[in-house]
Amino acid sequence: MYAGEWLRDLYQKFDARERALADQVLMEWVLSDDEGLRFDAEVLTRELKIVTVAPALEQLAIRLQLSRAPSAPSERKRVAMILQELR
Repeated sequence: MYAGEWLRDLYQKFDARERALADQVLMEWVLSDDEGLRFDAEVLTRELKIVTVAPALEQLAIRLQLSRAPSAPSERKRVAMILQELR
């Protein structure tokens, strides 16, 4: 929880250029094989309404649809909810 709060606070302090770079990092995290990184990126994207991450979330949704990982169905629902909120 503390790391998520720290990341959110840090992102909110960024200027436009820094946010653009951070958005690129978040897109990389969303597409990571590391579930922890994806979760952090998903939470930040949702809380801060970062619409520039939506294309990466759409790619992830497709990947999760094809995945056999036990966590894939729940993550797919979470990603769909985030995408709906961003629209």
